Amino acid sequence: PRSTLFPYTTLFRSGINILASLIFIHFIGLAGVALGTVIGMAYRTVFQVHFTSKFVPGRKTFFFYKKILLVISASLIGILLGSKIFPLSNYKLLSWIVHGFIYGAIFGVLYLMLGLLFFKKELKYFKTYLKRK
Repeated sequence: PRSTLFPYTTLFRSGINILASLIFIHFIGLAGVALGTVIGMAYRTVFQVHFTSKFVPGRKTFFFYKKILLVISASLIGILLGSKIFPLSNYKLLSWIVHGFIYGAIFGVLYLMLGLLFFKKELKYFKTYLKRK
C-alpha cells in the first residue's frame, strides 16, 4: 500500500499548498504563498508521523508531536523577537540580506538552546554521526 499511497498524498499536499496560497495571497500578499506552503508541509508532516507509526513497531506519535510543538514554539519566539528587535521596514535587497543574517543568528541560538534542553539524545547521535564521516 505504501507505493500507491504516497503519490496521492503528495498530490493532495500540493493541492492544499496551491489552494491555501491562492486564498491567502489576497489577504497578506506574497507571504500568503509562504503560509500556503507551511500549511501543505504541516499536512505532510502529520501524515508522515501517522503513517510511520502504523508501519514501524514501537514508534509513538506523541513524541513526534511533542518535538514538533517545541520547534514551532521556538520558531514563533524567534519571529516575535526578530520582528520586535529588528523590524523589517526597508524593502531593499541589502536590508533583506542583513535581516536574514540577524534572524538566522536569532533562530540559530534558539534552536541550539532547544536542542541542548530537549534533544540531548538526538544531538549525541548527530555528534557520533559526524565523527564517523
